[in-house]
Amino acid sequence: MPRLVFCYERDEISRVLQYGCVVEMWDHVVGRTASGSKRRKYHAEFTVAERKTISRYHTQYREWMFGRGLPDHIYFRSPMTVHLLKRAARFFATC
Repeated sequence: MPRLVFCYERDEISRVLQYGCVVEMWDHVVGRTASGSKRRKYHAEFTVAERKTISRYHTQYREWMFGRGLPDHIYFRSPMTVHLLKRAARFFATC
């Protein structure tokens, strides 16, 4: 049975996922310098499993931004992951 796979190219990655916003705001919302209200909003907005996925992708985003740069392509097997990452970027942009 064929599977649907989402593929984003290098120039689409930053436009679709807005990974820079998540990396820049991570410490202010979740990290050491986070205030209690921002952290409570984060915990109210996302479930434990979603926070785990966002954290995993934050590590990847950070590596892209400060390390080796963007890959040529990125593949997603689940549309829910893409939706979650877009929702996370929107959340971090409004905090």
